[in-house]
Amino acid sequence: MARKTKTAIRGQSSKFTSTTTTTGSVAINTPINNSLVTVSSTGTQLNSERVLTFDGNKLSVQAGMVYKRREMTTGTTLAATDYYIACKITSSSTITLPATTVLASGQTFVIKDETGTLSDSVVLSLVASGSETIEGVATFSITQANASIFIYTDAAGKYFIY
Repeated sequence: MARKTKTAIRGQSSKFTSTTTTTGSVAINTPINNSLVTVSSTGTQLNSERVLTFDGNKLSVQAGMVYKRREMTTGTTLAATDYYIACKITSSSTITLPATTVLASGQTFVIKDETGTLSDSVVLSLVASGSETIEGVATFSITQANASIFIYTDAAGKYFIY
């Protein structure tokens, strides 16, 4: 028979409480102050992550990071969940940026010509949504082979390149 259990993990400045329904028990490893808590795939283990801490202002990751990478071989519209865009086009194409209002301030996209095909005759165009801008213009074109661009938003109508 399933039973409900309440589990609390207390840190210096935070409290984690979860209610779980199990047929057995939920094991909890030793909590670390300000650590993030994850649940095992079976739902029977709460883990106080030693490599992830959050003090309310700063997330610290003491491990490798993996970001989402998506390949494009033709025009595409970016999604809020995109990060790296691997550009593998052979003819001029357009990337349409999402409306900044659906993104978080500071959200970043990285676009890279991975095949080195960009040129004066193979152009990659970035197009802002509606009346939004990229460095003050509606469209930004890239023609340099092997180029990469880092672009972020203020979530209020503007994209910036760095």
